Amino acid sequence: HGHNAAELRGQNLRHVIAVRIHGVQDCSPKDAPVQHIAADLLTFHIPAGDKGPVSVCLLLPGGRCHGNASLTYHSAPVCHGVLPDRTWASGRRKMEVKGSNMEFIDVVAHNHTDQKLNFTRSPAPDRVTLYYESLPSQTDSAFYSGVMLTVANHTLSCPNAVHYLPDPRFTGFTYTRLQMAPAELQVRAVQKGAELVCVVQNITHSNGSDFIRCNVRSLSDSGITVKIMYGAQIVTLQPPTAYMALLALTVIPLILIVIAAAWVYCYQRRRLTARMNKHIEKLEMDIRSDIRQGFVEMQIETSALMENVGTIPFLDYKHFAAKIFFPEGGALMTSCLGDIGQEGRRKAEGDEGCRALSRLLRERPFLTSMVHALEEQRTFTLQHKCVVASLLTVALQGDLAYLTEVMEELLRATVLRQTGSVQQKLLLRGTQSIVEKLLTNWMSVCLYGFLRVGAGVTGSPGPLRGQSPTL
Repeated sequence: HGHNAAELRGQNLRHVIAVRIHGVQDCSPKDAPVQHIAADLLTFHIPAGDKGPVSVCLLLPGGRCHGNASLTYHSAPVCHGVLPDRTWASGRRKMEVKGSNMEFIDVVAHNHTDQKLNFTRSPAPDRVTLYYESLPSQTDSAFYSGVMLTVANHTLSCPNAVHYLPDPRFTGFTYTRLQMAPAELQVRAVQKGAELVCVVQNITHSNGSDFIRCNVRSLSDSGITVKIMYGAQIVTLQPPTAYMALLALTVIPLILIVIAAAWVYCYQRRRLTARMNKHIEKLEMDIRSDIRQGFVEMQIETSALMENVGTIPFLDYKHFAAKIFFPEGGALMTSCLGDIGQEGRRKAEGDEGCRALSRLLRERPFLTSMVHALEEQRTFTLQHKCVVASLLTVALQGDLAYLTEVMEELLRATVLRQTGSVQQKLLLRGTQSIVEKLLTNWMSVCLYGFLRVGAGVTGSPGPLRGQSPTL
């Protein structure tokens, strides 16, 4: 990958314009521009090349190249891992980067920050090892941070990330799971203002806790505090008796607060349960009253419907027409229920738009053209046709003579259209068009008076010979 800021020493170097590098297998040499030059020192960037030796000479303005130095390209660095693989949040832990050809590394960085790390090299007989101190994190929560190594303008990653954990908390001379080594800890025993070195003997693990064992010389066993130093942090521990007393003073009030909160919660819950029971009982009483009132009203309505009809029940015209016009019920029937049988009273009501629409429906050419246009729409389903016919019947129920004339014209057009058709015998056997549904509604309106007055009576006049329907 080459190398940045390489130095070349010699004499009379002020007139050098470039460093020429020529490999054995290169067809043409590579010229590296000079970045900084002095009388006996210049710096330049070594370009990338193939593994092996190359010759180096200094290029002058006239094109001549002086000198015959050699340069050897080695394999690219490889990172094998970082030890230890975890650090505390406050940083300053000594980390070791293992790998091959580490002497070519220019920059060491973590991917959670843009800050570059200061590192040192430790040469060994067979390899060079990098050492650096971990950076402090901005948060105390755990996370992973990858280690990035830069060679010239190329970046490579180490296979394992560094696990950032919260700072260790020493309680009773124990610490957390950070895999500390004895060399990373410094322990001091403080007695009467004097600090005594506590030599760390070993670190043992038992029942999920780690224990540090150290020896310190003291004149007495009382009044000793322990100071632990790791990285840039210092933790001071009080004697166990003082710690237990402090722990008791902290825990006992918390327990009392929890008990008081639980009692208040149970008391409030009982009060809320009692209020809810009263509210439910009141709702039940209201529902019983509504059911009784509704049953009484239903009996009264049933008695009114059965009056003067013997044993044959019947509906008033409004509900009878609503069930014929809108058999499926729904919101449309509910909205039109008030308009059925109220044409004379509602004629003067409504805004100007409604009155204009009513006058427009009284124009026979417009009405028949609208029906024909709707019938020709392929997306106009049978349900839509039935709804339009029912709405027209409700709108024109106060003028049955006009409705009859419009229906006659529509029926005549339907018969002429079906003449010669294969299905002409099926005409009027179903409700396949607006005019057929109009005919059904028209017959229902005309037969209502007969069904109410003469149905079931022996010798009653027929629907065509008797009296006209009463709306």
